[in-house]
Amino acid sequence: KNIRSWIKMKKTSAFTLIETMIALVISIISVGAIYSSYLFFKDSYQTILDKAEVNDYGRIAIPMITKDLRNTGYQSVNYEGTLNNKIEHTDSSSTADSISIWYNSSGSSVKKIKYLVKKYNTSDDLYLAREIDGSAREIVPNVEDFQVILKDKQGRRLSPVCAVSSGCTQEGKDNQNEVHTAEVYITIRSPNKINKEKRKYIVTNANRTISKEDRYHRETFFISVYLRNINKI
Repeated sequence: KNIRSWIKMKKTSAFTLIETMIALVISIISVGAIYSSYLFFKDSYQTILDKAEVNDYGRIAIPMITKDLRNTGYQSVNYEGTLNNKIEHTDSSSTADSISIWYNSSGSSVKKIKYLVKKYNTSDDLYLAREIDGSAREIVPNVEDFQVILKDKQGRRLSPVCAVSSGCTQEGKDNQNEVHTAEVYITIRSPNKINKEKRKYIVTNANRTISKEDRYHRETFFISVYLRNINKI
């Protein structure tokens, strides 16, 4: 009798094939939901990181460029030489300008600072470099547009604006002393593809338009700087 009761109890406590299949399906659905949630939050977190990185580089570059532009043409009272060059602007290609700035911060030397876009050795991506007396370092990666517009007191665009040593026209040399404001545009691309589908981006900065269709995120940073040491009002 005891043996029969034990066998009966064992039979009633077992799982049927249907119950096992249902449990398996529920487990698969649960694991899939958890994994989908993980991927969603992982992608969202990466998107936030990439957008924050773009903003960080913008916040680093804008104050740096602003400070250098405000120093343009500054001449120390102890400097006995002549500051022939003050500012030079070059529209070097369809995607990037360059700008050179001269000022004297001591009684003996003139500092030259140049902002230009360069290509990485390992890819076709571009970065914004800050060059001091010929030595350059990267300040902003993944730059897709760097544009500078120089204007006079009346808000008219000045072109050309060039250095005495560059062999430009007399008008270009004279325009150095007419620069009142500098407008700077920097378009930065996210390091990773963060959009789920391709999007069409049309970036218009001043007189240049860039059209892209991909999964990257882009932001444009803008500043307008008064060059107080050149055109004093």
